[in-house]
Amino acid sequence: MSVTKADISLATCLTMARKKAGYNSPYDAERAGVPNTTRSIYRHESGETIPPDSLVSYARSYDAPELLIVACNSCPVFLAQQNGRKNCSRPLAEVAVQLANVLRRMDIADSELMQIAEDGRVRPDEVAIRDEIDAVLADVIHAAQEARLNLIIHEEETTP
Repeated sequence: MSVTKADISLATCLTMARKKAGYNSPYDAERAGVPNTTRSIYRHESGETIPPDSLVSYARSYDAPELLIVACNSCPVFLAQQNGRKNCSRPLAEVAVQLANVLRRMDIADSELMQIAEDGRVRPDEVAIRDEIDAVLADVIHAAQEARLNLIIHEEETTP
């Protein structure tokens, strides 16, 4: 049975990319200027979730753009590469408007969450509201991650 790239975890790919770049240990990578601490590198190579900005910095520092592809085949960076563009698949202004709209929904969810939390438990009549709050939180996370990636890509395009 052969092992494909899809079978390899992002943590494993990160370790392989570091070693391919010539850094034998996370300590060596940090000393050489990789913008993550030795401790962060160890955690990320052990499977801890990698924030989008850290993932992009690893890809740049290790000259390993494949890390972005392994991380998420549907991420804006991958989609942009597939379309032959250097910019994100959506304009920055569009992403910013989406994030602002999601944050407005979060203001409403925040009030509802405070009402649910008042007695310290979720009563049966509050389950539907809790589920709505959970959906809003998931949307906030997604919109924030897309905005962060878009800002990173936009910065890369304008930096000489």
